[in-house]
Parts: sequence; structure tokens; C-alpha cells
Amino acid sequence: ERDLVGQASAPISTGLPFLDPGRQCHTLVPCPTKPLVCCCDSLGRILVLDASNFVITRVLKGYRDAEASWAVRRGRPLLAVLAPRRERVEVWDVLEGRRTSKAACGRNDALARAHWSLAGNAMARDGGGGA
Repeated sequence: ERDLVGQASAPISTGLPFLDPGRQCHTLVPCPTKPLVCCCDSLGRILVLDASNFVITRVLKGYRDAEASWAVRRGRPLLAVLAPRRERVEVWDVLEGRRTSKAACGRNDALARAHWSLAGNAMARDGGGGA
């Protein structure tokens, strides 16, 4: 079995729309530095999409009721995932596809998030307690 972790994702064009009636996206979280979007869905998966091509680049499974937020370290986007059923917080380097760290948490904990808004073509920090 070949290990594909860390290899670049290539866009696949099928000419068909992405339809999945059983999947409901609960949250969409845009990355502040790259054209990436994180989607937490009703099937317990976290999808990382390349927003410039609408290509799913990563799928994390087994994350029911999870929350996600972005952080940036040395210019690299990191995805922080709060998994209450697993009672832990995990940090993923989504470009390499590996978990960089994990820590224990409680079932009632929540992630602190910066609020971001779109400003032209760049992401700008929202100055207030936006939605």
C-alpha cells in the first residue's frame, strides 16, 4: 500500500457538478492566507477545499460535532479541529496532510476564532464581534 501523505493534489475535471444530497455543510471557514475553505459536514467529515478550483484536497473522517478554525505558523495554514466526541483538539498541516499536534479537551469546550471578512481579493481582519 502506497503512502500518499504530503503529495500534491491534482485537480480532476469530470465536467459534472459535485452533488451529494446526503451531505449538509454546517460551517464554512475560509483560510486567511490561502484560497482554502474548511467545511464541517453532517457526515462527521471535515473537507478542505481549494476555493480557486473547487477541488477537495483533504478529507478528515470521524469528526462528528467538530469545530474548525485556521491558524498560520511561519506562513503555513494550520487547521485546528476541536473534536468533542474524541475529547481532543488536533492541529493539522493541510498542505502536508499530517497532524502536527493534539491536546486533551472537554466535551463542552469551544474554539476561540478570529472573525474574518472578505475585502476585495484579500482577507481582512474584522474589527468587531462580527458573525
